[in-house]
Amino acid sequence: QLQIFNTCLNLAQKYNRPAHIHVVKAWHDVLAILKKYPNGKFLFHQFNAPNDIIQQLEKYDVFFSVSSNKNLNLIPFEKLLVETDSPTHNKTPCDIITIVENFGLNKYQLFQNFQKLIKPIKQSIPLKD
Repeated sequence: QLQIFNTCLNLAQKYNRPAHIHVVKAWHDVLAILKKYPNGKFLFHQFNAPNDIIQQLEKYDVFFSVSSNKNLNLIPFEKLLVETDSPTHNKTPCDIITIVENFGLNKYQLFQNFQKLIKPIKQSIPLKD
Protein backbone atom coordinates (compact mmCIF):
# COMPACT_ATOMS: atom_id res chain seq x y z
CA GLN A 1 0.00 0.00 0.00
CA LEU A 2 2.82 2.42 0.82
CA GLN A 3 4.55 1.72 -2.48
CA ILE A 4 1.37 2.47 -4.45
CA PHE A 5 0.74 5.58 -2.36
CA ASN A 6 4.25 6.85 -3.15
CA THR A 7 3.73 6.10 -6.85
CA CYS A 8 0.49 8.09 -6.83
CA LEU A 9 2.16 11.04 -5.10
CA ASN A 10 5.05 10.92 -7.57
CA LEU A 11 2.63 11.09 -10.50
CA ALA A 12 0.60 13.88 -8.92
CA GLN A 13 3.70 15.96 -8.34
CA LYS A 14 5.16 15.18 -11.78
CA TYR A 15 1.99 16.32 -13.55
CA ASN A 16 1.19 19.17 -11.17
CA ARG A 17 -2.08 17.67 -9.97
CA PRO A 18 -3.46 17.52 -6.45
CA ALA A 19 -3.32 14.17 -4.70
CA HIS A 20 -6.69 13.28 -3.19
CA ILE A 21 -6.00 11.49 0.09
CA HIS A 22 -8.23 9.82 2.66
CA VAL A 23 -6.44 8.87 5.87
CA VAL A 24 -7.73 6.57 8.58
CA LYS A 25 -5.45 5.99 11.58
CA ALA A 26 -2.25 6.43 9.60
CA TRP A 27 -1.37 10.09 10.10
CA HIS A 28 2.18 9.53 11.26
CA ASP A 29 2.92 7.40 8.17
CA VAL A 30 1.36 10.00 5.88
CA LEU A 31 3.26 12.86 7.48
CA ALA A 32 6.54 10.97 7.05
CA ILE A 33 5.80 10.32 3.39
CA LEU A 34 4.71 13.90 2.61
CA LYS A 35 8.19 15.12 3.54
CA LYS A 36 9.36 13.55 0.25
CA TYR A 37 6.90 15.72 -1.72
CA PRO A 38 7.51 19.33 -0.64
CA ASN A 39 6.11 20.68 -3.92
CA GLY A 40 3.00 18.53 -3.94
CA LYS A 41 -0.57 19.70 -3.61
CA PHE A 42 -2.84 17.61 -1.42
CA LEU A 43 -6.54 17.36 -0.72
CA PHE A 44 -7.46 15.50 2.44
CA HIS A 45 -10.92 14.08 1.84
CA GLN A 46 -13.27 13.60 4.78
CA PHE A 47 -10.67 15.21 7.01
CA ASN A 48 -11.00 14.11 10.60
CA ALA A 49 -7.69 14.22 12.41
CA PRO A 50 -6.38 15.32 15.79
CA ASN A 51 -5.75 19.06 16.12
CA ASP A 52 -1.96 18.72 16.08
CA ILE A 53 -2.10 17.14 12.61
CA ILE A 54 -3.61 20.30 11.13
CA GLN A 55 -0.60 22.31 12.26
CA GLN A 56 1.81 19.77 10.82
CA LEU A 57 0.03 19.78 7.46
CA GLU A 58 -0.04 23.56 7.13
CA LYS A 59 3.55 23.62 5.84
CA TYR A 60 2.36 21.87 2.67
CA ASP A 61 0.06 23.05 -0.09
CA VAL A 62 -2.90 21.25 1.42
CA PHE A 63 -6.67 21.57 1.37
CA PHE A 64 -9.05 20.05 3.90
CA SER A 65 -12.42 18.70 2.80
CA VAL A 66 -14.92 18.29 5.65
CA SER A 67 -18.52 17.21 6.06
CA SER A 68 -19.10 18.31 9.64
CA ASN A 69 -18.06 21.18 11.84
CA LYS A 70 -15.44 19.15 13.72
CA ASN A 71 -12.13 21.04 13.63
CA LEU A 72 -13.71 23.64 11.35
CA ASN A 73 -12.52 26.51 13.51
CA LEU A 74 -8.93 25.18 13.38
CA ILE A 75 -8.65 24.78 9.61
CA PRO A 76 -7.36 27.86 7.77
CA PHE A 77 -10.40 29.06 5.84
CA GLU A 78 -8.43 29.62 2.63
CA LYS A 79 -7.68 25.87 2.70
CA LEU A 80 -11.19 24.67 3.49
CA LEU A 81 -13.44 22.68 1.17
CA VAL A 82 -16.71 20.99 2.06
CA GLU A 83 -18.32 17.76 0.97
CA THR A 84 -21.78 16.28 1.16
CA ASP A 85 -21.07 12.58 0.72
CA SER A 86 -19.93 11.49 4.17
CA PRO A 87 -21.35 8.12 5.21
CA THR A 88 -21.82 9.39 8.76
CA HIS A 89 -22.59 13.10 8.24
CA ASN A 90 -24.78 13.26 5.15
CA LYS A 91 -25.34 16.88 4.36
CA THR A 92 -26.98 18.81 1.59
CA PRO A 93 -25.20 21.80 0.05
CA CYS A 94 -27.56 24.04 2.05
CA ASP A 95 -26.51 22.31 5.29
CA ILE A 96 -22.87 22.95 4.49
CA ILE A 97 -23.52 26.62 3.69
CA THR A 98 -25.31 26.96 7.04
CA ILE A 99 -22.38 25.40 8.89
CA VAL A 100 -19.93 27.69 7.13
CA GLU A 101 -22.03 30.80 7.76
CA ASN A 102 -22.49 29.86 11.42
CA PHE A 103 -18.72 30.11 11.75
CA GLY A 104 -18.88 33.59 10.18
CA LEU A 105 -17.21 32.40 6.99
CA ASN A 106 -17.93 33.52 3.46
CA LYS A 107 -19.59 30.80 1.37
CA TYR A 108 -18.23 32.30 -1.86
CA GLN A 109 -14.68 31.83 -0.61
CA LEU A 110 -15.31 28.08 -0.66
CA PHE A 111 -15.70 28.23 -4.43
CA GLN A 112 -12.51 30.24 -4.73
CA ASN A 113 -10.71 27.63 -2.63
CA PHE A 114 -11.87 24.94 -5.03
CA GLN A 115 -10.61 26.99 -7.97
CA LYS A 116 -7.18 27.28 -6.30
CA LEU A 117 -7.09 23.52 -5.97
CA ILE A 118 -8.01 22.71 -9.57
CA LYS A 119 -6.35 25.61 -11.41
CA PRO A 120 -3.08 23.71 -11.99
CA ILE A 121 -5.07 20.88 -13.59
CA LYS A 122 -6.35 23.19 -16.31
CA GLN A 123 -2.87 24.51 -17.00
CA SER A 124 -0.93 21.27 -16.94
CA ILE A 125 -0.25 18.99 -19.86
CA PRO A 126 -2.44 15.93 -20.37
CA LEU A 127 -1.23 12.60 -19.08
CA LYS A 128 0.66 10.73 -21.82
CA ASP A 129 2.21 7.79 -19.96
